[in-house]
Amino acid sequence: THKRTDGRRTATFKPHFLGTNLCKFLFALKDLLARAGVQRHRRMASRTATLAAGLVLAAILEVALSSPLPAFKTQWRQATLDNFNAISGTTFRQRLLIVDEFFDQNAQDTFMLFYTGNEGNIESFYNNTGFAFELAKDLGALVVFGEHRFFGESLPSGDKSWDRPTIGYLSVEQALADFVQMIAEVKQQYGTPDLPVVAVGGSYGGMLSGWIRQKYPDAVTAAIASSAPTRMVQGEVDGKLFFEAVTDDFKNANPACVPQIRKAFDAFDKLAQSKQGRSKLKQQFNLCELKSDDDVTQLRLGAVNAFTTLAMMDYPYPTQFLAKLPAWPVNYACNLSLEANSPLEGLVRVFDLVYGGQKPLMETEASVEGNGCLPLQSVFVECADQTGCGVGSSGKSWDFLMCSEMSYTPFTNDRTDMFPPHAWNHQLLTSYCKRTWGVTPRFAWSKSALGTSASNVFWCNGLKDPWHVGGVLELSEEQKVQGNEIFIIPEGAHHLDLRGRHKGDPASVLEARKRITNFVSRNVARAWADLQIKSMPEQVIV
Repeated sequence: THKRTDGRRTATFKPHFLGTNLCKFLFALKDLLARAGVQRHRRMASRTATLAAGLVLAAILEVALSSPLPAFKTQWRQATLDNFNAISGTTFRQRLLIVDEFFDQNAQDTFMLFYTGNEGNIESFYNNTGFAFELAKDLGALVVFGEHRFFGESLPSGDKSWDRPTIGYLSVEQALADFVQMIAEVKQQYGTPDLPVVAVGGSYGGMLSGWIRQKYPDAVTAAIASSAPTRMVQGEVDGKLFFEAVTDDFKNANPACVPQIRKAFDAFDKLAQSKQGRSKLKQQFNLCELKSDDDVTQLRLGAVNAFTTLAMMDYPYPTQFLAKLPAWPVNYACNLSLEANSPLEGLVRVFDLVYGGQKPLMETEASVEGNGCLPLQSVFVECADQTGCGVGSSGKSWDFLMCSEMSYTPFTNDRTDMFPPHAWNHQLLTSYCKRTWGVTPRFAWSKSALGTSASNVFWCNGLKDPWHVGGVLELSEEQKVQGNEIFIIPEGAHHLDLRGRHKGDPASVLEARKRITNFVSRNVARAWADLQIKSMPEQVIV
C-alpha cells in the first residue's frame, strides 16, 4: 500500500511480479525456512517450508485476483473523554475512515453506511468488510468507519491510556456516544443534516450496531448486526456451548479429527507433569521459555485458542484476517492432525498453522544453533476472555471491557467439547478482574443498560461460526412487526456475509447479502418518505 498526497491509502499490485519472480521467491523461501531450522524436527523442515511457501502463494494469488478496495480518507476528530460530564473538557484524537466516491450528497435516495468499530485497529476491519463498499456502490452511499476509543490509534493518553482513572472511560456507552457524535459531524461536513444512517458491524461491532439503533433511534435508521453474540453478554447462554460449537466444526469436517485432538492434549498434559517433559514441549512448540505451571496453562490455552481461530475463520478461500490461513482451514487442520506421526505432532502443526506466520521470532542464548524461538507472550495472553483477548494494546483494552460490562464465561470440560477441562465462572472471572483491574464485572449489564427491544435490525449468523450460539437466531412476532429480520448461513463462518464477494462464496451467503441489500433499501426509502411527509406544510381543514 502507499499513501497519496490527499491522505487516501491505495493498494497496488504489479502483475509482472507474479509471472517473473514468484517461482524464484517461493523456492528461495522454502530453502530459507528449511535451513533456518525454525521447525522443531528436521524431518518436518521440508514439509513445513513447502506448506509456508504454498500459503504465501495462495495469499499472493488472493490479492491478485480480488477486487481492490476503494481508497479511504483518514480524518481525526476531537472526542470528549467523558461524553456524559458537561464539566469535563478533556479530549483526545479519534480516527475515522471515509469513502465518498460512490456518494451523491444531492440525491434523495442515498444514505450513510456507518461501521461501528470493533476491538482493534479500524483499518483491519476496513480491509475485511468488502461488502460495505459493494453495498455503497450499488446504492450510492457514503461509507464511514469509526474507530472505537482505546483501540487502534484512538488512544486517549498514549501508553498511559490503561492507567486509572483514564481506563474507566472505556465503555460501550461512551463508544456509542462517540459514534453518534461522529455521525453528526460527518453529516455537517457534507451538508446533509437529514441523511439516513445505517449502522453495520460484525462480532462486537455487530453488537454495537444493534445497540446504537436501540439507544439512538433518531440518529440511526437501521442496523446490520453480523455474528453478534448479544445474547451471550446478556447472560442467556450456557458457558459450555461455545467450545462445544468449536468441537462440532471439527467433528463435521472429519469425525476422526476430534478423538485425535483429544489424544494430542492428553499427550501434552502427560509431558507437562515433569521437568523433562516440559523441556520437550518447549522444543516441540519452539518456545523461548516454558518453566512454571502458569506457563503450561498459558500454552495450553493458546493451543485451544488456535482451534477457536480456525473455526471462526473457516472461510471457503484463503484469508489473512486473524491469521494467514488457507481455504476451509478447519478441514486443512484436521488433515494436518491426522497425517502427523503422532497426535502431539499434529497439535504442533495446527499451532504452527495459526501462530507460526504471525508471531515474532527472537534470538536467545538457549536456542539451538541460533534458531529463533517464540516468546509465549507473543502467542497467547491469558485474560478475562477465555476465547482470547489477543496480544498488544488492543488485548489490554478488550480485557478491561470483559471485566467491566462485556462479561461472559465460556469454559471447556472434555465431555461436550474436545479440550482439556478448564473451569471458568462468575466467581473466577470476578477474582481475576479485581486482581488485574480493580473492578467487579457487571454481568448482563447490557440487558438493562442498553435494552433488548431494538427495531429495524438485521441479525445474521453463520452456523460454522462458534459465536452463533450467542446470537439472535429467532424472532418473536412482535420483533418481526418492529422491522427486525434474521438470516442463518449454514456454510457461514464469522461475519462471512460482510466480506467482499468471492467466487468461492456459498449460495447461502449470496442470499444473505441479497436480503441485507433489500433490507437497507427498504429502510432508507422509508426514511426519505418519512422526511418528505414531515417537511410538507400542514393543511388547514375548514
